[in-house]
Amino acid sequence: MIIPITDRHIKYAQEVKEKLEEKGMRVEIDDSSTTMQKKIKNAEEERIPLMLIVGDKEMKAKKVAVRSKLRGDEGVKDLDSVIKKIQSE
Repeated sequence: MIIPITDRHIKYAQEVKEKLEEKGMRVEIDDSSTTMQKKIKNAEEERIPLMLIVGDKEMKAKKVAVRSKLRGDEGVKDLDSVIKKIQSE
């Protein structure tokens, strides 16, 4: 699940989604008008294994903030390294 912090981050979320789909991964974007905290809570309740959060900092650096169901907040990481980690798991 990709979670854009605000509406202005949706375009970058789409770019991230396309890169993940190219690698054969199933991805959704939560572009609802709720708060980021509510989006995270909803994803946790749905037992989404991995959330990629994108905001201004991530968009400028071309990275994503990673939050996993098992390990919690993993910090900001390069998208390519996230893809490699997902593929290895």
